[in-house]
Amino acid sequence: HAKQVICHANSNMGLVESGVGLVPGGGGCKETLYRWAELLKCEEDISEASWKAFMNLGYGRTCSSPILARQQAMLRPNDSYLNNRDRLLPTAIAAIDGINQSSANNVAGQADLVRPALTMPGAPMFEKMLAWLNEAKKSGKLTPHNVATATEIARITSGGEIKPGSMWSEQDLFDAERSSFLRLVSTQATRDRICSMLDVGKAVQN
Repeated sequence: HAKQVICHANSNMGLVESGVGLVPGGGGCKETLYRWAELLKCEEDISEASWKAFMNLGYGRTCSSPILARQQAMLRPNDSYLNNRDRLLPTAIAAIDGINQSSANNVAGQADLVRPALTMPGAPMFEKMLAWLNEAKKSGKLTPHNVATATEIARITSGGEIKPGSMWSEQDLFDAERSSFLRLVSTQATRDRICSMLDVGKAVQN
């Protein structure tokens, strides 16, 4: 939720919480949806952004560079990167102080996070996502808890069972994230994945 990200050119980025049976909390799902809507220049119909967010979060996709991250809506246009690690901190401090607002160091300046209400695609998109998950499970591409986790991601990024065209505020998306996170963390399957990750460095595929 920073006004600007200044990262290293070799940064790896992504939200991988689905791997341990959780949804990204603290606005991760919400920001992914908003950033896809911005990147795709969606207006009232955010169906494409909803699907993109669902797929990226569900697969826990990562990007191996800031250039790729920008293409996947993980960085905004005003975010920047530097090749020299030693320049990261002073450049960031200068940006905070409002001193470095030029393109001399590949810094485009800070931009406020304006998050208006979104027109959610609602039940039809949610049902489409569930149908895709069901087919993927039948073909052996997803485990039962992969589906359970992705169902919660679908619920957040589409609005779930709500009527198409319903307006959701940023707070509504925060609330949806929190509800899904709590549902998943209370399951034994998610707890088994977390324990497996802590014990052997790899999540069990349950």
